Amino acid sequence: SSVSAFVPHGKLWYNHERVHGHNGATTNTFLSAFANSKETSVGRQRWYPSTLIQLDDSALKESHAQDEESVRQYLEEESVELLADVIRSVVFYDNFTEHSVDTLAEEESNRPLAYQLAKGRFVDFCCTRQGEEKLESLFLDDRMEEAAIKDARIVKGAVVCLQSLLVLGMSYGVVMNPDVLERSVSHMREPTDENEILQDPFEWTHESSRRLKYLSATDESMKMAGLQLLAALQRKRSPLGAYEILVRMGAWGKHENLVLLRSGFPLRFTEGEEEAAVQAATSNLHDPDELLNIRQDYRNQKVYTIDGASALEIDDGLSVEVIKDDQEGEGEERRYRYWIHIADADRWAPRNSDLFAAARRRGCSIYLPDGALSMMPTRISTQVMSLNANADACALSLGVELAMDGSIIDSSIVVAPSRIRVSYRLTYDEVDEMIEDGIAFNEEWELGQLFAAAQARRAFRMKNGSAEAFVPTQIPQYSVSTFPDKKSPDNVGIKVDIQVSHNGGKNQSAIADSQNHASEQCDSLADELPVSSASTLVTEMMILAGEAIGKWALRETGTPSEEESSKENNIFLPYRSQPKPDYRSRAREKKIMMDLLEYNVGDGYCHAWYSRRFLSPVKVTSYAKPHSGLGLGCYVQWTSPIRRFQDLQAHAAIKRYLRRQKVIELCANDLPVPPAVTSDDLGCSLLAKNGEGPRKLDMKGVDSDIDYDDRTKLLGPSRFVMRSSQKYWMLEYIRRLHDSDPGLTLEALVLG
Repeated sequence: SSVSAFVPHGKLWYNHERVHGHNGATTNTFLSAFANSKETSVGRQRWYPSTLIQLDDSALKESHAQDEESVRQYLEEESVELLADVIRSVVFYDNFTEHSVDTLAEEESNRPLAYQLAKGRFVDFCCTRQGEEKLESLFLDDRMEEAAIKDARIVKGAVVCLQSLLVLGMSYGVVMNPDVLERSVSHMREPTDENEILQDPFEWTHESSRRLKYLSATDESMKMAGLQLLAALQRKRSPLGAYEILVRMGAWGKHENLVLLRSGFPLRFTEGEEEAAVQAATSNLHDPDELLNIRQDYRNQKVYTIDGASALEIDDGLSVEVIKDDQEGEGEERRYRYWIHIADADRWAPRNSDLFAAARRRGCSIYLPDGALSMMPTRISTQVMSLNANADACALSLGVELAMDGSIIDSSIVVAPSRIRVSYRLTYDEVDEMIEDGIAFNEEWELGQLFAAAQARRAFRMKNGSAEAFVPTQIPQYSVSTFPDKKSPDNVGIKVDIQVSHNGGKNQSAIADSQNHASEQCDSLADELPVSSASTLVTEMMILAGEAIGKWALRETGTPSEEESSKENNIFLPYRSQPKPDYRSRAREKKIMMDLLEYNVGDGYCHAWYSRRFLSPVKVTSYAKPHSGLGLGCYVQWTSPIRRFQDLQAHAAIKRYLRRQKVIELCANDLPVPPAVTSDDLGCSLLAKNGEGPRKLDMKGVDSDIDYDDRTKLLGPSRFVMRSSQKYWMLEYIRRLHDSDPGLTLEALVLG
């Protein structure tokens, strides 16, 4: 079984039109009010929601429909014909007067009734807001308004019918058996769905689109209305037919990302979420770290941020501090503390806030060739939450010293909420150039020192058996981006970057495009892919931050293994671990792997591919265990709180621990705790002694509201969406190469 990249249009060299049915597979009946449809006496399946039917309505008298079956048949036929009539006008008639939602009155009550019934019912069914508005504009047609006045249920049926057409079109390209299909959409199901889905289907919320997508993937009857609509339009009654009519209507584009639409991820933020972002950015004055006087001022440091040129969410910065020792002699070497500053997203999206809920709903940011779906609204994630240059920013900062061999000096680790000011916003290419030209070792010596530390760290990890030592030749990865280009087919240009991945970071190295594709041939592809110094620098600093925060937590709590801490205050972090490869029981496979390496088969790429079978899955535990792939004794992922929900939770745990430490200190000295500091800020209750006097902490159930497994079920589907989107545009890129030069031949190495 497989799922194609999203919609492959007609010119691609394979056909994904066929969609497997359920072959009798059962579906949970509670899942939908729409699923109340039953088989009729003549065997035809009804789709009109029974919750919308009223048998005593006078509007049905002229149809002579009295029983529920007759009423349902009447409403279905009227709804399908009404919608089909309007769509015919849009698709086939040149003289059709198109209505625009921009011309509507601002007051909801002054808008046409039919439009009010349809407004908001197509959220997340189109990749663009313009597509949603195109669908909503159908209900501005005079025929829709006449039907709404006569019997609003007909227009409601038309809405249900159009939704059915959309979910039918989304299934274009899906080829999998029912069991695999069920698993592929299981992330969309929530525990609260059973109660909420039984409500009136017109009680629409921001979660309704997700529920409907889940239902349509697990219950073929959800597509019945769409198939009847295609029959009325005399179009192919298939997912391809639905896709084609939606493209002709202008609701979808030719390259609509159907994998993304099927995934159930929210495509836009609700008005409430956007308002929460504005409020947090402009009116959130509550800063418990400032109240407790633990937010440090590091604005005197020269901080660099290094990201891709198009990056807008800047969540990490780097700096170097020269440590002045009073005992330091003239001939002694300088000591350096390396600082990693991570955007303090928890400052703006604290737990139990509306913004935190918005981040939890999404789980992570999704990066696509044509843009990104951020975990939090961009009006805050790219503004006060980001580490933007020449502006004060809140951060969670970690400072650490390194030994001569690149290992961490445990006693040197410093962790504190901070306020910083970024001096330079640099790109990878700019830093590569500064290192190559020597600027990083003179005017900007801090960059050179960071790079030297990164090299020492890489050597240290490789000595400990990291993946870089285990697999010396990394398999290149491609990254596709699109951009508006009137000279390209469909007005979309395609850029392909070839990259070499190293653990947590990607090393930019070369760009493939149609102009330079055949030029500058090298003997080996590996020779064309030098590692970016800037990416090595950033990658190693982020891995350093992950190891250091884990070591700091172990030092603070005194828990070197699975043992429970005996200290009053405690902290729980999501440690990531990976067992060492198992060679002992797989001697024959190991010999094959080593032979591939010794004889350099396929320039080393065959060895790199084959060695993957020895790598064990990464596990997340509440205690520290070695991570063989990174060559580290412990590792915590926490450096991307703007775009990973689990990292945001780790920030909350770290900061809560620091706040509790301060409160314990205040209580020990009979000093007052600022009254504005809440239990949510501390992760535990803050009690008064005997009902009066100084407050104290109740450590029972500390941080019990932090669940690092929460929303992790979304990570796999998000990666699938990103991979599928990349795959689609890479195939489109290859198709365009073929169209421009049908005789073009490409050399390829097939791994698998």
